[in-house]
Amino acid sequence: MKTPTRTSLLLSPVLLMVGCATEITVRDALPVPQERVFFKVLPKSSDPARATFVRDAWLLPTAPINIRISVNGEFAAAFAAGERWEVALDPGDYLFGLRVTTLEGEPMTFHERIIDQTLLPGTRYQYRMLLDPAIGWLLQRAPVEQK
Repeated sequence: MKTPTRTSLLLSPVLLMVGCATEITVRDALPVPQERVFFKVLPKSSDPARATFVRDAWLLPTAPINIRISVNGEFAAAFAAGERWEVALDPGDYLFGLRVTTLEGEPMTFHERIIDQTLLPGTRYQYRMLLDPAIGWLLQRAPVEQK
């Protein structure tokens, strides 16, 4: 019987982690339950921007964590795998942050990933939360899906 090579043993954990993540579409993602949505600010604009946040789904079970999104430093929503949250916002400058927490809300990392974004009236924006095996959780601006 042939034994695994050193290279295949080293690459196995990376390939396993990459293979576990599944990019999910906005249509397929489940809405974040209202008990985990904390941002309740209604836009004043008659033509607000819309921001949709989507967390990747997983093929295999993962650690019991939530991903928390903040809007201008205010905790907005906690995401489980495969969930989405859409929010209408007044046009203007925003800081969107991502932080990994336990299910109870205790921070698991000492830093927050931040996106600085100017939202334009009537424009849709989409953000994806994904795990990069090399550097950890990311918040990425994604192309808006066409209907």
